[in-house]
Formats: sequence, structure tokens, C-alpha cells
Amino acid sequence: MRLKKLLMLIVAVFVLCGMAFAQTTSFTYQGRLTDSGNPANGNYDLQFALWDNSSGGAQIGSTQTRNSVAVSAGIFTVALDFGVSAFPGADRFLEISVRPAGGGSFTTLAPRQRSDVHRATRRDRSARNRGDRHDRRRSSDRYRLTTRT
Repeated sequence: MRLKKLLMLIVAVFVLCGMAFAQTTSFTYQGRLTDSGNPANGNYDLQFALWDNSSGGAQIGSTQTRNSVAVSAGIFTVALDFGVSAFPGADRFLEISVRPAGGGSFTTLAPRQRSDVHRATRRDRSARNRGDRHDRRRSSDRYRLTTRT
């Protein structure tokens, strides 16, 4: 009986460790896009660049392009991943550029959007260190980028 409990404990530890190491740096960004003052509808090409300042500053990671993103009633959702060192706790700002799908030049939207990903990441790490059960969700559900203007 003791051996069975010990084996079950060992298996549980390996499962929980695997869940902790399987996390990614990917997050979901949901935005609102207008076209000539009206909520946009259709497909758009979007570019995302992460910066350390609201204007000027240094770009963090590489620019990510998402082609033919569906926009409905102005709302769109994309997955982004700027890497493990992108959100160390310092303020970050997301610069978004847009164009109609498949053609033309990109228009950079202003202002850059302040991100709160680093706060969510720190909360998740704290919860994981405490062993909170709700922290063991898929990473794409955990990291959501919220913006403020």
C-alpha cells in the first residue's frame, strides 16, 4: 500500500513539473480597428512591433506580421510571441501597422499601445510558486495583452 502511494506521488510530481515547463511566451492580443471612422470589416494585414518607449526608444524583438486577419465589427484577435526576454517587468509599448489584405503600404497607427503583459506574467509566476491550481491552464489562455491609451 505504501509503495502504491509513493508511486502515485512520483507520477503526480512528474506531471506537474511537465506542466510548469510546457509554458510558452505566446499571448493573445485583441484589438479594435476602425476604417474611416467606422468599425472595420474584412481582412487586413497587420504588423506588430514591441518597443520600450511610447515614442522613439528601442524595438524589442522582431516585427511580427499577420496576414489576412479577419476583422468583424472592428474586432480582431491575433497570437503574438516576442520571446522570453520581451517582458522583464519594464513598460512595453505595442506599435501596430495595418493595410488592406494583400496590397498597399502599411499605415502605422498612433499612439503605441501600453501593454500589461508583464503584470499578468508576474501574477502567473507568483501563483505557480504558491501552487495555485488555476494557474495550470494552457498558456494561450493565460497571457492576454491589454492596452491603454
